[in-house]
Amino acid sequence: MILINTARGKVIVEDDLAEAMKSGKVRAYGTDVFFSDPPDPKSPLLSAPNVVMTPHIGGSSKENLPAALAERSFLDRQRGPAGGS
Repeated sequence: MILINTARGKVIVEDDLAEAMKSGKVRAYGTDVFFSDPPDPKSPLLSAPNVVMTPHIGGSSKENLPAALAERSFLDRQRGPAGGS
């Protein structure tokens, strides 16, 4: 199995995942979310083989950045001035 987590870091028990990878039950893991941010230097996933970790902005690209910024701008206008009233 290959596991990809882009939801929340805390849905994964890192020690259990590391053990599943050692045993071969999980062949690879990819994520852009972490149990703690930044990842704990002692996390067993940092030294596990077949793990790909990217920042949560891993999906950002020059092609989708204008749309993401437009959405952010729209949401900011809906919320009103900072601090709210």
